[in-house]
Amino acid sequence: MESVPPWVKDFIPYLMHPLVLIGFVALLFFGIHRTLIKSGIIPPLSQRGGSAVVKLLLRYGFQLSLVVIVLGFALQFFRDNRTTVGTGSPAPESGVSTAPQRR
Repeated sequence: MESVPPWVKDFIPYLMHPLVLIGFVALLFFGIHRTLIKSGIIPPLSQRGGSAVVKLLLRYGFQLSLVVIVLGFALQFFRDNRTTVGTGSPAPESGVSTAPQRR
């Protein structure tokens, strides 16, 4: 088995974020349907208004998928790289301090 390049190992955690996964699913969905319409496998609707709506849904759905993927990557990136002000140490993920509490 070949070893995985280091950049792939750094990239994989970003693929686990729900926004990225939803974006990829939507991208595949709209991309496949867009390709089917362009190739003529799915015939255009006979009514001009209906076909315009379908084309708009596919165009903006495809663009929305790309935006969701980028936002998912950005959100995960900022969560991984945020630090507390002044200390330089990573902020706790849940917002709860891990320091021992006094009673």
